[in-house]
Order: sequence, then C-alpha cells, then structure tokens
Amino acid sequence: LEACVRMGASRWAQDHERKHAVHATRCLGELLLRAPHFNFRSNIVRVICQRSGTPIAAMREVCCSVLQRLFDCGDPQGDVILEAVQLISKLVKDGKLPYPADAVRSFTALRLEV
Repeated sequence: LEACVRMGASRWAQDHERKHAVHATRCLGELLLRAPHFNFRSNIVRVICQRSGTPIAAMREVCCSVLQRLFDCGDPQGDVILEAVQLISKLVKDGKLPYPADAVRSFTALRLEV
C-alpha cells in the first residue's frame, strides 16, 4: 500500500494511479485507526502525515480526516497521537512540507489538557 501511495503521489502519475493511491491511503488510515498497536504503525503514521500536505486534494482530504479522527478519538496511551504530532512538526520545521490551511484545521480536534 505504501508503494501504491508513493506512485500515485508523484507528479507524473496518471489518473488511475492517483485514484489507487487515494484508496490505498484510505486503507492505511483505517488500519491505523482500528489497530493502533499494529507492527508497522510508524510507517503508516509517516505516510499519512507526509501526504497530509500534498497538493492532490483528494489524498489531502483523506489524510486530514484520518488525522482528525485520530486526534479526536485517540488512543488511551496517546503514543500514536504523539508520534503523529512530532512527525508533522518536524516536517513543517524542516520546510519539507508546505502545510496548507485545511490540513492545519485537523489540529483543532486535538485534545489538550492543561
């Protein structure tokens, strides 16, 4: 699924490859939400976070909705949420990810306890 997302996210991807990439992203997101204890959780979080700032609108919407649901429901220990927030902040800080405004809105679902 990661390879499918990578191929569909390239600028030379054809229309059907982009559609497959969106569906693969949706599958990875559901896997992350339903089984946060999955062995390759870090890989899935990386794919979702990296693609949340993509110029492909359909893929960005899927990634942002997965992040919103993850931040809203969360996991009891908060490990997955912490990993996602750290990765997004690192990507934005390094300047590798131009983060659009609709992707920033996914952080509004994040529960902060003071």
